[in-house]
Parts: sequence; structure tokens; C-alpha cells
Amino acid sequence: MSGQYLGGRPERLLPAKVETWGPFIFVNLDPECEPLAKPIKSLANRVAPYFDAELEVIPEQRSESDCNWKLAGRAYLENLLMPFDAKPEPKKAAKALKTARAKTPSFAERRYGLSGGYGTKYSSLPAILEAGQESAHLCWLFPNLLLALMPDHMLSVVLQPTATAMTLKRTTLFVDQSAEAKSVTADLAELNAAWQTALAGSSSKAELRQREFDEWGTSLRPDTAAKPLPKEDSACGYGFQKYLVECILAEHKYYWTAPLYSQPSR
Repeated sequence: MSGQYLGGRPERLLPAKVETWGPFIFVNLDPECEPLAKPIKSLANRVAPYFDAELEVIPEQRSESDCNWKLAGRAYLENLLMPFDAKPEPKKAAKALKTARAKTPSFAERRYGLSGGYGTKYSSLPAILEAGQESAHLCWLFPNLLLALMPDHMLSVVLQPTATAMTLKRTTLFVDQSAEAKSVTADLAELNAAWQTALAGSSSKAELRQREFDEWGTSLRPDTAAKPLPKEDSACGYGFQKYLVECILAEHKYYWTAPLYSQPSR
């Protein structure tokens, strides 16, 4: 691509900050951005046991949703029904919203308690967390990475906007490499199917929310009665909107003046 747009001078490409975090690569076009570990410090400590393990990648699953990608992320935390016997930890929405307003968040999360029988459900999967840590975390790393941290596996979902109201979800399972392939095949197939069903359920909620916005847009026509704009009643959704606004309004001292094309007049 550099040869196409910049001739033989790839050094004129827009610089970017790149960091690796476990199996993920993060790219930020702001050359003065903070190191990744700073805004997600508390989450990094929680994810560390997974990235310290030797993880094996299970083939990616793909699915599409008829909704904006931001609504898909919101529904993941708000509407996902865990495919296990799990109960969300009690947390008042008002308190969560107050916390989100206190500072600009870079991620949102929800914690679930798992029943004592979870450890025997997929007994062929080696544990990643220490014994007694029977809990699950759903995380949304802004803008488009979703994680599910389980005692014996990790799920990642990358949200890729393919249109204004269309989102491609790239879902990947990670398990410990010490798992023997023959013994875990059936469990992994069941696990994948369970997660896909759960994600499809949350996607249906996101698509419903998308239709609410579409109907509101239709109501703005002169020949129709205007409807009130749907309100953001989600703490994690509010946090993400605040994150976006802060990014848009941020002022930077760095300016990149080099042309993006080898022929600026084009």
C-alpha cells in the first residue's frame, strides 16, 4: 500500500502507537497517547492469568447483526444471558451510572458468580484461574473489543462495523494449550454453540434498539409525528458515549502535515 500512495517512501506514512496485550494488538493513531496499561490498569490485573498461560486459539466464528456496532457492544453487557448457571452480582444502576460519570472510562465490565457445578460441566478443559475462583467477567474494552473471562477459557469478540447499521462479530475461544485435543473436542463444540446462542440473543436486543432509532429518524419527516429520541439508560452505554465525546473533543499538540498521497493535487 505504501508504494501505491507514497511511492518508495513508506516513512511518510502516518505514525501509530502499537502495543501487544496477550494475543491482541492495539493501535492508536495518537502519538502522544498514554501507555495501554494506564487506562486499563485494574482490568489488566484481572486478565493477567489468561495472558500468562499458554493459550490455544480455537477457530474463529463469524456472525452479522443488523445494528450499529456501538449498540452491539452495549447489548453484550446489558442483555447477554450467560450460557451457564451464572448470576450477576447485585449492583444498583444508579451507583454504576454515578461511577461512570466520575471519570472518563476506557472499559466497562459486569461480574457473574458461577454455581459450584460449573467446574464439572467442562471437566476436560484445564483451569486457567486458581481453584476457588468460580466467577466470570464480561468486559467491553472501548471501542470494539469484548471479552468473557471464565475459569477455564476466554472468549473474545471483535466488533467490525460493515455499514451504519450492520456489524460483523469475530468470535474466538482461547483455552489452555495443555488440553488434549481428543478429550476436549466435544466440550469445545458445545461451548462454542452455547456462546453463539448467547451472542445471538444479545444481538436481537441490539437490533431491537436499532429499530427504535430508525423509527425515530423516520418520525422526523414533515408528514409524520415526531417521536422522542430513545434515552441512554445503560451505565455502560453512557460510559462509552462519554468516552467517544472525550476522544472527539480532545486537543492535541501534534500535527501530521505530510500529504497522504504522493500527488497532493489528486
